[in-house]
This record gives sequence, C-alpha cells and structure tokens, in this order.
Amino acid sequence: MIHVFGAINLDLIAKSDCFAPNTSTPSEISLSLGGVGFNVYRAIRTREKRFVTALGEGMAADLVRGQLSEDIAFLKKVPGIDCGVYLAFMEKGNLLLGAASTRAFEIGLNEETLDEALLSVKKGDLAVLEANILPGPLSHLLERLSLLEVPVLFETVSCEKAARSSACLRDLKLVTPTFEEMEALLAPLSPTDENIFSFLKERNIENLVVTLGKQGSIWYRAEGKREIKPHRVLSLPDSTGAGDYFLAMLATGLSEESRSFESVLYSAVAEVEVFLSARS
Repeated sequence: MIHVFGAINLDLIAKSDCFAPNTSTPSEISLSLGGVGFNVYRAIRTREKRFVTALGEGMAADLVRGQLSEDIAFLKKVPGIDCGVYLAFMEKGNLLLGAASTRAFEIGLNEETLDEALLSVKKGDLAVLEANILPGPLSHLLERLSLLEVPVLFETVSCEKAARSSACLRDLKLVTPTFEEMEALLAPLSPTDENIFSFLKERNIENLVVTLGKQGSIWYRAEGKREIKPHRVLSLPDSTGAGDYFLAMLATGLSEESRSFESVLYSAVAEVEVFLSARS
C-alpha cells in the first residue's frame, strides 16, 4: 500500500508568452484540481494507494469536494477556512511567479490527525510526504513511520517550504528537490557535491534526485552521483505537474519490491518525457 500524505488545492494557471508589468495580459487561464499530494496520488499506477489530506469549508472547498471520487481514504474537515489555492503565471513554459495558500491543510494535518491516519499504515507499506506539512507534524510523522519501518519519499515543494522542513528530514528513501530547493535545504552552505553527500550521510537519506528541468537531473547516493540527461528537450507552454508526476512514477516503481532504485529512476524519467510530450 502507498500512503500519500499531502495537500489538495484548486490550481489556477495563467499561460502567456510574455506577461506585461503593471497591466493585465490576455492569457489562457485554466482551473483544475491540484496540490502536490493530490497530483502524486492521482498519478500513482496501482489500486493499492491511500490519500491522507485535509480540506476546509467554503466556495472553493465545495467545488473541490464535488469533484472528488469516493476513494479518498482519509479526509480531515477544517471549519472556518476555505480550500487551498495554487496560482501560477507560466511564461513560455517556465514559472514566472507562483503563490500558494494551504492553511486548511496545514492546520488540519496536525499530530492528532496523523496518529489517527497512521492506524492504517503497516510495515511493508510505502509513504509519500510533501513539504506542505508543517515542521512539527512532519517530524512526528517521520518518527512514527521510521518506527514502523516504512520507506518514505519526500517532495520539497518550494524553496520556502524546503527550508522550513530541512531540520526534520532524516531516515528517508528519497528526496526530490529542484536545484533551488536543494540550496534551501543546505543553507547557509552551498549545494556542492561535498555538502550534498554530507547531508545524505548525516540524515540517513538513501537517494536524492535533484531535478534541473530541461537539463535533466542528478542522482546522489552514498556510492556517488550520476547525471541523467533527457532524451529530448521540449518547448511547452506549461510544465506544471511534471515534478509531481515524476514522484508518482517513482512511488509506483518502488512499490514493486523486486525492482532496483536505478531501474525505477530511469523508467520514471522516461515516463515524464512521455507525459510532457503529450502537451507539446
């Protein structure tokens, strides 16, 4: 069983070749269900999966709740706060500006809620966590999962959330930061190979995959590092969700006990290229 502990939001994405400052820019604007945790959960390719989240009350929350399927296994209701919203401005396929409001999730996924959700987690399962979880509950959750001997995959989400989560991270199967999020994890140290390897050793992290967008990714583990280049570079108006899809493919592969991490990683990279090419 794969347990995903993460947020669900409304995603509002504006796309343009160029946003003009101090005025409104004609854009293609999409509205959809999103959130790092929900995106990962939705893309995982196994029926043996479970989503743990929290959702507020209000106009946006009602819209989200009306779109959810009945297989959301654990939904904490948070009164008085509306659903989270992610707002992004994509300029020529790159994130120009982004903002997120996840208060309902942050408040709802407290230690008491997590303890209740953890009753269904057992040794041999796999957990996916993301940095929208506040540091206190995150530390509590990681400690409990370590005691249960459940491998954990962690998504850093953003620079600010990576920074606030950094002190909590230890005993992990995988962390998947961007280069900028890696800087935030290590601050005030710089993200040199030496500092990254020290981080892995000190925190007992098996694998760390730094994603570099069109430049590919770098896989770090105790044995060394390996650069992974994309087979082709795509020009897209919107690459939103690619990182979440990547983590979902990794989780899917790692839930198959017979597969090595290397095999799973290269397969996930190929799957993301297919995912992105469908948008080109």
